Amino acid sequence: MEKEFKRSYMIIAQSIVAPLPEDLLNGGNVIRLCVRMYRPYWDASDPTAQELWAGSVRDWLVNLVRNLNNTLKTYNRVLHPAGAGNIDFAFAELEFGNDVVVRFALEDNQLPCNAAAMVEDLRALMADGAFGEGEVEEVAIPSAESLAARQAALEEAKAAAEAAAAEEGAEDGKGEEVVPDIPLDLGIWGVTFVDGTTTEYRYR
Repeated sequence: MEKEFKRSYMIIAQSIVAPLPEDLLNGGNVIRLCVRMYRPYWDASDPTAQELWAGSVRDWLVNLVRNLNNTLKTYNRVLHPAGAGNIDFAFAELEFGNDVVVRFALEDNQLPCNAAAMVEDLRALMADGAFGEGEVEEVAIPSAESLAARQAALEEAKAAAEAAAAEEGAEDGKGEEVVPDIPLDLGIWGVTFVDGTTTEYRYR
């Protein structure tokens, strides 16, 4: 299973499959991709870094999101040998050198279609000092608080749907549970600074 998994992701980057630390076990599986280059590329206020970003990294990031989504979709739609199961991922983390980690929550094993554009905007925001004077360590899209609120709303909606289906079934002998979907709120970002403090940022 591990070898097959690594082969599937070789088109993206060399993969390391490792167990999560104890404090992250309840969060779900995580993909982390490390974007390491020999020259600075993140600081949008640095002309040299901006030249590299605009000339290479930006297009590479767009392709990365597309290829990763396609690989995840393909991997979880095929029948694996020896009965090996599919792997569901809750998050994808993009580690941009020592500058920042961007943590995306996934829906159906897919990054948001505009993930690359959001990274581009984040890069500009960091250069403009939009998050204050603290050094940003990680940006979670959406924030942990937003994800918790969504989960609570989903559970409430499921309970209401179950109750409605039970009532309908009692009246006509059959009932169908319909649970409404609640999409991720990608406009609420969770910003974590190197000193451990956190804040939320309203994106657009």
